[in-house]
Amino acid sequence: MAINQNEFNELLSWIRSNEGYLTNITICNTSGNERGVRADGRIRDNKKIVKIPKALIIHDGMGQATSYGQQLLRGNHSEISNLPIALVVIFMLEDIHAKGEFLTYYKILPDKLTNFPIFWRENVLSLLKGSDMLKKIKKRTESFISDYNIIARCCPTFKDKFSFKEFLFLRLLV
Repeated sequence: MAINQNEFNELLSWIRSNEGYLTNITICNTSGNERGVRADGRIRDNKKIVKIPKALIIHDGMGQATSYGQQLLRGNHSEISNLPIALVVIFMLEDIHAKGEFLTYYKILPDKLTNFPIFWRENVLSLLKGSDMLKKIKKRTESFISDYNIIARCCPTFKDKFSFKEFLFLRLLV
């Protein structure tokens, strides 16, 4: 679903209120439920057009500071495919459920990810028969399932609070 201009404007106001800026560019909807950035005109060489303050950057340290992040780090997480990304996803899941400080950012995220092969239907996947892509898609899907299960094993109440679908959605975006 495309987002409306008010949501873009809220995001820009939020960035500005935290001493950031976006100049000479516009955030816009593009085809396929994607978001994009386009220049409003010619941008001079070495011109700074974006400043996002560190306070607005979601990073793995934020996930480490959550109770689930701490439980995961204390547990056997050695098989997680990408620990920093898993920690970012943990933070985002908790923050979204708490309607936390990044809500303005979350509002502009796409609500459907049908462009990701993991969601393609069998008739589309069949077009890849004979290619290595089918194996890669299967391996990637198994990796996401494994990561979710490892987190759930290390954090006993994680599965009760966050579904695999919620985890997968954010994991694909990060």
